[in-house]
Amino acid sequence: MLDNGWQLLLVNEPPRLGWWRRWRRGHRRLVARAGTRASHPPLVALVVAPEDARHLHHLFRTGMPILVAPAS
Repeated sequence: MLDNGWQLLLVNEPPRLGWWRRWRRGHRRLVARAGTRASHPPLVALVVAPEDARHLHHLFRTGMPILVAPAS
């Protein structure tokens, strides 16, 4: 969990977001805005090799600032 309420996830393949899952997720957000259900925090998924994920996991410490940018 990041300070701004977002979540950071290190994965080895991109999340699978098919049409149906995107529709359901959008519907949940609409319902949450209406106040009938708590919304999930935004998620940043970083796709990295398993070995890189282990290295990154050991680098993160409480209060450490991080910058996430796309590959150039």
